[in-house]
Amino acid sequence: MKSKSKIVLFLIWFSIFILNWEIIFSAIELAGLYIVDFSKVSTVSLHIVIQIFTSLLFALLPLLFISTRLKVSSKISYGVNNLVITVLLVFVFANFITPASPHYFATPSVTKNLSPITTVNYLEIAPSKKVDRITNLSKKLNGFEREYFDSLKINKSTVTLYQNKNSQTFSKEHFVTITPNYHLFVIGSDEFGRDIFTRIVYGTRESVIIGFGATFISMLIGISLGFISGNSGKITDSAIFKLAEIFLSIPAIFLILFATSLLKISMFSIIIILALTGWMHIYIVTRNEIIQLKSMDFFITTKKLGVNWFNIIIREVIPYILPVLGISFIFQFANIILAESALGFLGFSHSPDSIAWGSLINYGIPYLRTQWWIAFFPAFVLATFLIALFKYSEKIKRINTF
Repeated sequence: MKSKSKIVLFLIWFSIFILNWEIIFSAIELAGLYIVDFSKVSTVSLHIVIQIFTSLLFALLPLLFISTRLKVSSKISYGVNNLVITVLLVFVFANFITPASPHYFATPSVTKNLSPITTVNYLEIAPSKKVDRITNLSKKLNGFEREYFDSLKINKSTVTLYQNKNSQTFSKEHFVTITPNYHLFVIGSDEFGRDIFTRIVYGTRESVIIGFGATFISMLIGISLGFISGNSGKITDSAIFKLAEIFLSIPAIFLILFATSLLKISMFSIIIILALTGWMHIYIVTRNEIIQLKSMDFFITTKKLGVNWFNIIIREVIPYILPVLGISFIFQFANIILAESALGFLGFSHSPDSIAWGSLINYGIPYLRTQWWIAFFPAFVLATFLIALFKYSEKIKRINTF
């Protein structure tokens, strides 16, 4: 990577660090408290674990840039590269991009159904003094709770917030500071006052987790069956190939809907269902590559020389099929993201609170005429990312063919 690019990336990192230094140091402190009092680790939620891990990773990013030389092929579109990398960075560092919770109902009387590029005043609620340090730090990682308002009146010891046609009075100690802050709803809010941008950012994390999980398992199944089929006799090969043909003959969406009707819906079950209905193409690619490889002179010679089968796989087979499987992985990942989004769009998401891209589109459909932004922006992000992935894989395929 050129020195100018490294300087730009460092400046971006430093700017984000300055804006989020409290969150980063809170995560480091919280990690230290859990190490000191290990008995409380069992009570920590997965969300907090992810927040701590990503905060520590973000703090160490400059060391990674210094110690590694990141090179991106100039033959691949610069814009496509940046788009794919941006989505992956959003997946990892969602809590720095938008610290607010995607499920937080932000005073709906003031913030509901806001159009894009709307600012609203708010005051941050102070952490409770009655709970321990770990609880307060955990709340800080999730962002302080907020009270949104249209206008306020500051008295000697109280603050009155006017919210639409209502008003509430709080003591000054209830807030971190009585100086108003401004929250920009970049792409609007929904009927409950939830920030659409925040929901898309965290929805990226959910969609990518399901996509990577299902792709990894489907690749594992497809490659294993491809190795077995390509190195077995005709009976075993024909049986596995017929099984793949049966799966391919049934539209994938019907298989997925049938499987979801039999299993209890959860994120894990969605990953398993998508993996079990998407291994066939990986299997066929692996099987064909193994059969082609076995007919080549260098492979036949290696076997005749009595080289161990395990060494043949490590030294000959894997390097030969790895480029093809890499392309297949990207295609498979895009297909699974699309399938997961279709499930969410049809209302088969793993949870009523799911914020995956398909679920966000499904939620916004009833509001298309009045609040078009609720469904449009998640659909735009999904379509853009899928197009970028397919173009990315096509360009890699062209590079590998030359």
